[in-house]
Amino acid sequence: MMMNLAINGAKEKGSEPGFDYNSRNEDLNEEALLKRGYDKNGTPFAPCGRPTKWKDHDPKEKRSCFSCEKECLRECPLNPFPKECPHRDNEHGFSTKMSVKAHPRLILRWHRASSIYKKIKSYRTSSERSNSNCKENDLDILERPRVRGIKRAAVLSYLSDIASFLKRVLGLIIRVTVNLRKYRETKNKKYWERLFGPKVPLYLLYAIQRE
Repeated sequence: MMMNLAINGAKEKGSEPGFDYNSRNEDLNEEALLKRGYDKNGTPFAPCGRPTKWKDHDPKEKRSCFSCEKECLRECPLNPFPKECPHRDNEHGFSTKMSVKAHPRLILRWHRASSIYKKIKSYRTSSERSNSNCKENDLDILERPRVRGIKRAAVLSYLSDIASFLKRVLGLIIRVTVNLRKYRETKNKKYWERLFGPKVPLYLLYAIQRE
């Protein structure tokens, strides 16, 4: 119930929800998946048993579209079986849809097996790390926030980001100061190499150095 409220709330604010799908109570062996018609990521199977490919998501109809793209012809061009397929004459072969209404937690804006979903999901790690930093004892901003309303929650989030950023900057200054002092005292090159820090990606350099 709470998950459905969160999904609807995110959509009302113009956002698309993205979360892990809990398949703990589902039978995920091959026979059970073929019987129900789709795999653990919500990819439907064609009548021949091959998984289809995600094509697009229709936000108006709230459903994702899939088709087999006649993959059997690419795999076995000399196999006579595809000729018996009733979907062989269609442009995209077998096509089907998975609606959000029927599978509200499984079907999202981006298909769970797609590369774009995996890329978006990878951002979750950095987001959770930032939230964890703001819940530590030295900051303790998001541990038990007492706010009401989106605007006040946004202000608290901004203050958390500023505090976290200042913490990182001060930590960098302290590390550089300590390594510089140790280098001057010992002339050890490892302390000198630590002064330069990690290599900055080019896209960040362009963002920092642009006018």
